[in-house]
Order: sequence, then C-alpha cells, then structure tokens
Amino acid sequence: MKNKALFYVLIFALIVLSFFGGSYFEKQKIKTQTSVPSGTSVNSIPVTVTEVSDGDTLKLSDGKTFRLYGVNAPEVKEPFF
Repeated sequence: MKNKALFYVLIFALIVLSFFGGSYFEKQKIKTQTSVPSGTSVNSIPVTVTEVSDGDTLKLSDGKTFRLYGVNAPEVKEPFF
C-alpha cells in the first residue's frame, strides 16, 4: 500500500513538473538594438541580391558575399526538415 501511494505521488509530481517545469528552462530574451544611437552616421550602399547560394548566404551585385547573422538555415546539400 505504501509503494502504491509513493507511485501516485511521483506520477503527480511528474505531471506538475511537465506543465510548469518547462518555463524554468526557457531562454532569456535577447535584447537587440533597434535604432542607431544619436551622433552615429550611417552610410548606405545600394546593392541588388544577384544570387541566393543557400538559406543564409547572399551574393550581391557589387561582388561581395553577405551572410545573415543568427539565421540557422541548412547548407546546399543538407536536408531541411
């Protein structure tokens, strides 16, 4: 009888942890800067995307390659699922 009660308490604890325990492991939100600080000059260079070589790499009309930071896209020969 004692083992059965312990079993039910453990099952209840697992159910409660499955609902509320996940929030403990959530990633903290990353603070991002959305505007340019005052006094900073911004130079823009108009370019055109000529080719998308994979999900996060672009080739530009000025011959440069631009890689998107923070984008985790599969490479050309990798499966995407």
